[in-house]
Amino acid sequence: MKKQSFGRHQHTADDAGETSGVAAADEGASSYEASTVADFARLNVLVNLFDGDPDRWLLYLDELCMTTEELFSDARFLYRVKILMRSRPHFLSRLRNLVRDTHSLLEDIQEPTN
Repeated sequence: MKKQSFGRHQHTADDAGETSGVAAADEGASSYEASTVADFARLNVLVNLFDGDPDRWLLYLDELCMTTEELFSDARFLYRVKILMRSRPHFLSRLRNLVRDTHSLLEDIQEPTN
């Protein structure tokens, strides 16, 4: 099992790169802030665990056969992403760059400076 950490939540993924969903972050955050943080985490999951393929993640959610709000939120998000991918041809490459650049910045923050 592979583990991914987003905020204070850890998500496990099997070797196929699947995850059970993304929970909203800090309980004290406003609804808008929590939604933004959750969507940002979802973008990371989409790129890093599902190789930018929303259908692959939707298939996984369907296989879970669960009806939690978190799964519905993931599915709604993925359908919006699919619409953007169809209407904006460069959306996925921009998303990959955003995630790569964010990870690079976080690595810089986490490395001790000399």
